Amino acid sequence: MDEAEVVQAIQNSTIDESAKRVLAENIWRASIASICYVHVRGPEIHGPGSGGLDFDETIYNGKKGIKVDFHRVHDALSNIHIQIKAKSLQSGH
Repeated sequence: MDEAEVVQAIQNSTIDESAKRVLAENIWRASIASICYVHVRGPEIHGPGSGGLDFDETIYNGKKGIKVDFHRVHDALSNIHIQIKAKSLQSGH
């Protein structure tokens, strides 16, 4: 299923319109999440440093990529947690 088909499935679903919009606008995040889950999380359950994705030799828009490993994902998720916690405490939700 390609991205357009996923977006169409979302649009055809019974979820509310605002959720459809958010999902469709952020569908690319699901792709990155899926890649990280399969190629980083899967091997990493056997211990930090067991997996990872190497994009450090990949050139995209003239820039070299990065290595997606346990430490990078952990740091990113820790920062996301800090932001979500702050917004939750501020809003009471």
